[in-house]
Amino acid sequence: MKTRALAVPLLLAAALTLAGCTASANLTVPADQVAELAADALEAQLDQRPDIDCGDDDIALVDGEEVDCLLTDPETETEYDTVVTIEDVDGTKFSVDVQVADEPNGGSEPTEEEEPSAGDAPTVPGDDIATLAANALAPELGYTPTITCNEDVEIVVDNSVRCMIADEAGATATVLITITEFDGSTYKINAEVQ
Repeated sequence: MKTRALAVPLLLAAALTLAGCTASANLTVPADQVAELAADALEAQLDQRPDIDCGDDDIALVDGEEVDCLLTDPETETEYDTVVTIEDVDGTKFSVDVQVADEPNGGSEPTEEEEPSAGDAPTVPGDDIATLAANALAPELGYTPTITCNEDVEIVVDNSVRCMIADEAGATATVLITITEFDGSTYKINAEVQ
């Protein structure tokens, strides 16, 4: 049997550069453009695009200008306070630094004593779990297998899903993918070919 574990960080901090717009004699940029730029930066890290709302007011293009925004996880609808800081302003060009709160609004992240139960936990698409498992098994197998998981997976410690795995010749087997750790922002899986 081949077994491999993989950790998936969900850390949310990023920076990206984009040209801004001017709306008056003072250089400003629309809030939705700052929100889009922040979402672009996080999407590059997370492989999924979060929803970010920075309000409706134009934002001054000033180094160090902080904008209070709200990030919504598109999968779980969980909201996080987010601060987007304007940096490296050069005329209408600027960068943003995005800092997302460690804890969601309205409650703390689960601890070992209060792990989410099935039905309350965040879920990830089966395709995402399949990709992680394939990448975890690739070093031991010497190739990246094709894994198919037909259902979303709740991120709860000890939750398992059985998926189909195909080798390079097309022979299939079952792979058991189990969530081994979850701290609210990072989860680990174990993949075992059966």
